Amino acid sequence: VCTVVDWPRFGIRVLNDMFHAGQHRNKYEPDTYADMLERFAIAARFNMFAVEPSGFYKWASVPYIPTVTQAWSRCEFERFVDRVNANAFEVMPKINGLGHVKGWPLADVETSERFGEDGSNQILCTRNPDTQKMVLDSNEELLSICSKNPRYAPKYFHVGMDECRWQTDNIAPERHCRRCAGVPKNRIFLDQTKNLNDWCRSKGLRMVMWSDMVRAYHNGLNKFKCYEIESEIPKDVIYANWSSFEFLEIAESVASGHENWLMFTGYKDDPEGDEHVTGHGLYICTDNWWLSKSRASNTAAYGLMAQRILSDAMWRRRPSVCGGDIGTVASREGDGLSLVKRWGDFLLRNWSRKPIPMGTSSFSPVELGGIAKLPLGAAFDVGANRIGGVDVRLVSENGKVMSVAAKSDGTVIEIGRKAASLAILHVATIPADVAARFFSRGYYAQDTFGPVIAEYEVEYGDGSRGKIEIRFGWNTAEYYSNPTLFDIFARYPADCRAVMTGAVDKPEDAGPRAPDTAVATMYEWVNPYPGKEIKSLSLVRRDALARYAVMSISARNTIR
Repeated sequence: VCTVVDWPRFGIRVLNDMFHAGQHRNKYEPDTYADMLERFAIAARFNMFAVEPSGFYKWASVPYIPTVTQAWSRCEFERFVDRVNANAFEVMPKINGLGHVKGWPLADVETSERFGEDGSNQILCTRNPDTQKMVLDSNEELLSICSKNPRYAPKYFHVGMDECRWQTDNIAPERHCRRCAGVPKNRIFLDQTKNLNDWCRSKGLRMVMWSDMVRAYHNGLNKFKCYEIESEIPKDVIYANWSSFEFLEIAESVASGHENWLMFTGYKDDPEGDEHVTGHGLYICTDNWWLSKSRASNTAAYGLMAQRILSDAMWRRRPSVCGGDIGTVASREGDGLSLVKRWGDFLLRNWSRKPIPMGTSSFSPVELGGIAKLPLGAAFDVGANRIGGVDVRLVSENGKVMSVAAKSDGTVIEIGRKAASLAILHVATIPADVAARFFSRGYYAQDTFGPVIAEYEVEYGDGSRGKIEIRFGWNTAEYYSNPTLFDIFARYPADCRAVMTGAVDKPEDAGPRAPDTAVATMYEWVNPYPGKEIKSLSLVRRDALARYAVMSISARNTIR
């Protein structure tokens, strides 16, 4: 009935979320998190999810290891796996088997003294039988959960092994571990690699490990010299390469008998070694990856646009040959920027699509002329009358778009009509002097869908009321945008249907990465009572740090 002309060239396409990466303050509700995967990652053609729960799961096998208050129960975890498997996704378990254990399992002084080499919280003492039992017990439990549906039982187990940082040289000799004293660190690394691979083999699994510690161009020739034992690593171990430093040696390790995957930590556009790999993926090292965030973080390097552009550029055809450091100015047409230009608004429209009962395809703009008092400095197109398929009415003075600023005491916006939805064209910014606080983990990451920065109190004609919450990173994006690729990715928040941009004047002494673009986003709110007249809205500022203003509001006409 059809001819398929677009397909992934890799059978293994992994999204890996390190739940503890951002130490988010909110609890990832299993169904909500599965919704995010279905809405975005699955649509982007990932087909495997690597889960690294760490302290965000209440372990039964190792109850002596502390977990966080927002940790999942076993029932919740299994429900999540069921949802993922229902989409024909395999869930690959991942637990760090040597380094990167500061957050879990070496979560406090007691566990560090008990299981850490030299009492350090950086790395496990793998010559301690109690440590090995702890690691394998937790491996068994996670594997059991991920194998709940035999049809999608894991074929792989990811054991970490990256960035191992022994602290022996920084610790007083009298505190050195007796079991490990005098043993070269690279031999400890090799022994643990073999131990974990033996366990994986006993379970019928292929072991996946990060490759940086055995790559000469990356961490392999640091003071621990793990590159020197690379030839002794069992050939059935799969190397997962996450850094451009490692790509140079992929061809060599494939020739020596190892299978290789690319699992980028953030979007990369680098073809080195790509023709030799058998799997591809993205390793998420940030909190709430579905939120749009720029300037204060590289979140967008892992975000929705990065995921989608990665899938298009890497899985279907050869990537470009120009390289693609996420922090460099995105001036080239050959990198991810060209794909964002081509597909940006299209992807937004798909991401934000939702049922709109009683809605037609036409819109009626609301008059803001009497209350739009705040001029926007960017060179937006003041003559624009249609954005993202929505009729808009911009107020302008002296060549600048005027807006209604959110204030703590509220500003009334008259509507006086029925509306199936309201399309809100708006801007938001976080002043530089408070950005560090706003984007801190304890502030920005405390809510699954971003902090509420403004709110519209809805008054209906019958006297009933409702509200429209505007969440930073979900319903709107940062106003000032740098010309770097990750800032361009961050212009596209998931729950918006279109983006409008305007040039920003740059000081003569500004560097190449200074903001040069202003971003306005359009969010469509679905009215839960389309049969009732909306009398008015009252726009109220809800966040002391963020600034918010609306440029246009358009009411979607109803069918009756």
